[in-house]
Amino acid sequence: YEQYIKFYIKYCKLEKISINEINEFIIIVKFFLKNLKDNYEKLMEYKNDASHYEEQIRNIKVDKAEDLNEVICNNINKLCQYKLKRVNAIYESYASLLVYLEELKSFLENQNEIPSIVPYRKLVNIKEEFLIQGYKNILNILKNYKVLSNIDKVNDDNLSKIKSLYLENIIENYCKGIDVSENNIYLDIDGLIVSGTENTQNTWMDVKFAGKAVTPRNGKAVEVNSLWYNANKIMEKLSIKFGHLISAKRYKELAKQCKKAFEEKFYNQENKCLYDVLGDSKIRPNQLFALSLTYPVLEPNSEKAKNIIKIVEKKLLNSYGLKTLAKGEPNYVEIYEGNEEHRDTSYHQGITWTWLLGLYYNALKNQLNATKDKDEKNELETKIEKFANKTEKTFKKELYENGCIGSIAEIYDSIKPQLPKGAFAQCWSIGEIFRIILRK
Repeated sequence: YEQYIKFYIKYCKLEKISINEINEFIIIVKFFLKNLKDNYEKLMEYKNDASHYEEQIRNIKVDKAEDLNEVICNNINKLCQYKLKRVNAIYESYASLLVYLEELKSFLENQNEIPSIVPYRKLVNIKEEFLIQGYKNILNILKNYKVLSNIDKVNDDNLSKIKSLYLENIIENYCKGIDVSENNIYLDIDGLIVSGTENTQNTWMDVKFAGKAVTPRNGKAVEVNSLWYNANKIMEKLSIKFGHLISAKRYKELAKQCKKAFEEKFYNQENKCLYDVLGDSKIRPNQLFALSLTYPVLEPNSEKAKNIIKIVEKKLLNSYGLKTLAKGEPNYVEIYEGNEEHRDTSYHQGITWTWLLGLYYNALKNQLNATKDKDEKNELETKIEKFANKTEKTFKKELYENGCIGSIAEIYDSIKPQLPKGAFAQCWSIGEIFRIILRK
C-alpha cells in the first residue's frame, strides 16, 4: 500500500491533480493501515487469552464430581466471551477494509484516467481475493462457535457490507460475460441477460440425457431476467444504505433498461402470458418469477399481470403444485414413470412440481399489496386465504397418509390420483408448503 501511495503521488503530480485530493487519498490509506494494525493486535490479544482458557479447561481438576459441571460452565462462559470479541474484531477489520476500498474506488473513479492503469486493476484483484478469504474465515469461526450460548448476534450491517461485495462481483461478471463450461452468460445491448447454449442447462430445468439437453432454454429466459432485475434493485437499495450513490445510480439504470426491454419483448399477446424464453411460446410456470419476487419486473396489478395469473390458473395450477408445461404443448407428459430415459425426458415436460406453489402464492401477495381498490383487495384477500387453506388440507393428508410419512415429495403426476414421485422427501417442497400454511 505504501508503494501505491508513492505511485499515485507521482501520477497525480504528472496529471496536475490537486494537492487536496492527493492528501485525501493518503489519509484514507493511512487510516486503513492503522485500523487494520489495531485490529490485528486485538486479534492476537484475544487469541492468547482464548488459548489460556482453553488450556485451563483441558486441565480442570475438581475434588467433588458434583462441582465439575459448575467449574466447566464458568470456564466455558469466559472462553465464549473471548471468542465473541474475536469474531467482532474480525468483522471490524473486514468492514474497515471494505469501507476503505469503497472510498478508494470512489476517489479513483472521479479521476478520468486512473481506473484504466495497471496498479488500479491489481488493487481490485487484491480486494476481491482478500475479502473472499476473509469472509471464509469469518464463516468458519461462526460455524465453530455460534452454537455456544454466550455468542450474541454479530453486527448485521458488517455482514451486509461483505455480502453486497459478493453481489457486486456477480453483477460485474454478468455484465462482462461468463463463458465457463459454455455458460455463455452476458448482458445484451437491450439490457437483458442471455444465458446458455443448446447443450448447456443453466436454469432449474436442468435435465440432460445422453449429453443432450431435454428442455433447452438457452437465450433470454424469463426467470433469469426477472431475477436480474430484482438483483439490481436490491443492489440499488444496498448502495444507498451504505452511501455509495454512484453505484446506486448505475444499478438503477441497469434495472431500468431490463424492465423496459422486458415489458416490450416478453409479453405474448396471442397467449396472454409471457414467453418462457424469447422466441419460445410454450406455456410454463417460470413466468411467475416476473410477479413473485421482492421487486417484480412487471407491475403486479397490471392487466398483463392479471392475464398471466389467469393463464397459470387455467393451464398449470393444481392442488399439488404447478405443471412444468401446459397440456397440449409438444412433448407434454403427465405421468412420471418408466426407465431412466423416459423419466428424465418427462421431468420438466408437464409433471407437477410442488415448490412452484410458492411462486404463485407470492404473485398473489404482490398483487394484493399493489392493489388500491378496496373491493379488489377484499377479493384477493379471500382468494389467498382459500388457497392457503386448501393447500394446508391437501398436504396435511400427504404428511400423514401418502408417500413418505411426515414429509412431502419432490414432484407429482399431473392426472388423478396424482401420486407422489421423484425424491420422496424434498426440502423445497416442504419449505414452500409450510411458508404458505404459516402465511409467511
